[in-house]
Amino acid sequence: MSRRPARVAAASIAAGVALAAMPAAVASAHPSETSAVLVTVHQSDVDLELQVPLDRYTLATDTTIEPTDTAVSDAAASIESYVLDHVAVTDADGGLATTVDSVSLDTINSVPTLIVNVTGTADDGSVGESLILAYDVVSERIATHDVYVSLVSDWYSGAVADGEPQLLSVLTSTSKTVGLDRAGSSWWSGFLATVQLGMSHIAEGPDHVLFLGMLLLIAPCLAVATGRGAARWQQAPIKGWRAGGIVRRTALLVSAFTLGHALSLALVSFQLFSPPGMVVETLVALSIVLAAVHALRPLVRRGELLIAAAFGLVHGTAFATTLVEMHLDTGALVGAILGFNVGVELAQLIAVAAILPLLVLAARSTAYRYLRVVLAAGGTIAGSAWAIGVLTGTDSVFSPVFAAIAAAPRVSWGLLAVVCMLVWALGSRERSTSRCHRASFPLSGFSR
Repeated sequence: MSRRPARVAAASIAAGVALAAMPAAVASAHPSETSAVLVTVHQSDVDLELQVPLDRYTLATDTTIEPTDTAVSDAAASIESYVLDHVAVTDADGGLATTVDSVSLDTINSVPTLIVNVTGTADDGSVGESLILAYDVVSERIATHDVYVSLVSDWYSGAVADGEPQLLSVLTSTSKTVGLDRAGSSWWSGFLATVQLGMSHIAEGPDHVLFLGMLLLIAPCLAVATGRGAARWQQAPIKGWRAGGIVRRTALLVSAFTLGHALSLALVSFQLFSPPGMVVETLVALSIVLAAVHALRPLVRRGELLIAAAFGLVHGTAFATTLVEMHLDTGALVGAILGFNVGVELAQLIAVAAILPLLVLAARSTAYRYLRVVLAAGGTIAGSAWAIGVLTGTDSVFSPVFAAIAAAPRVSWGLLAVVCMLVWALGSRERSTSRCHRASFPLSGFSR
């Protein structure tokens, strides 16, 4: 690396890491006296999680239950009996057999809350297309009590979501039922919905796109030994799309990354492996930092496909949280894993097709190394900010930037296109063998 790009990288990284260490304000939750019902529909049954404020329950039932695990356990039988009298699930074929699976105590929004898990099982082994929930727990005695009913997932009807459950209805003392239309439910509906979910997860997830971008930065480069085990990046001669093996190298790296996250996605989704969330998020952030540093100077000259697969394992573990939170049955989970992977891969290919041509165009100029340095420095800053935010439990000052990029991907791509064209137009258009810095582990594996 020449001294000028090195100074640019050092100054950018130093300033950015200092800003990354500045936490933003953390939002606080507010207590609520409403109840919630979380609905998860499977092929043969319906799971309900009732979240009922303990004080509202005791007021409605004229009972006294202390907010302790022991007191709630002692009252579990009476709570179960009351709930079964005030909760019913029916479909087009009639009522589902309803049972209470568990009763426990939790604290939600600083309020002691009863957690009651209820299952409605279809007699014929298949939940019908027209599903109705009748519910008046607490609201039958307290007229001002509202109940928020939300759908966690109904995979077979294509109702899958990334993030918060989808609000279906707010029940009151006068409005006690909510319906769910499941017309056209099938395995394929769930599969196609999960493909779309996988694609949106990439489009709306700046961490994955940023890591992929760092990988692509070095696509037009080759790792060249400088002696004593060190290496540097050198721009490859570019004549058409296949010059220097750019397309082939990129395809191999993306494929290795995909295989890695597909494996970890399956392992975590089937709960065969459950790493702590903080560890996973920190490793995701660090993968961005290391890929960006690698873009400045090669960290390794061989084995990058294995490294790409290893970081794919990390990112796949993060993806799996989305599927685990859907509480799918085995058949749906298999389809969801397949569909999610297909969606992720399609989104990756679209991103590569959108970004790689711009970088290859810019790499025809000797000024590309400066672009690489600036972008790699930005990746280092972003990854550092991400890691600090995870470890401190706060949002970094860069969070609004991440959110803006995720919210307007076309604008972000447009800005990159303009910058790359300017680099191409202002720099030399002749074949260059000048040094280059690449921001991705996998692409460095093809050294000479």
